Amino acid sequence: MLDAAAEKPSHIEYHSLSSGPMASRAVFDKVFSSEVEITGHISATLFMETSEGDDMDVFVAIYKMDSQDRVVGQAFYAQFSDGPVALGWLRASRREIDPTLSAPGQPVAAHKGEDKLEINKVYQLDIELWASSMIYRPGEKLRFIVQGTDIARQTNRAGAKRYLHVMKVFR
Repeated sequence: MLDAAAEKPSHIEYHSLSSGPMASRAVFDKVFSSEVEITGHISATLFMETSEGDDMDVFVAIYKMDSQDRVVGQAFYAQFSDGPVALGWLRASRREIDPTLSAPGQPVAAHKGEDKLEINKVYQLDIELWASSMIYRPGEKLRFIVQGTDIARQTNRAGAKRYLHVMKVFR
């Protein structure tokens, strides 16, 4: 969506342990004024810091919203139809990218070990999301979400519990 840096710096905070639709999360919307097709590999480059701990779990998602700000659900985990367009996740201490395996829009983690975080230091995180294809019409929006737990963490649906990402270390 952006090929250049923002014109002015901005800052947003969220509580990393909440999740779900009413979660504390960072939400960014892009409203389209003309028809746009986004197809292929997707990645996000985030600049993040933590005020406590030495690691972060970062989960990102892209949702399609209709002109009335309702989610346009997508097939999800083969049994749900209210999912995002694309998902991605990264443990910040595993942020090193393998330049020989990576391609534009497709960062590949090196998995050579952990590089723990320092408190209040900003780190670049390159996160791959699922490849996808979506057409956005005028008035529709792309919603980009960043949070510290699974995006679709819902236990009120039969069968969903087995898909929860449970991580108790570093929290």
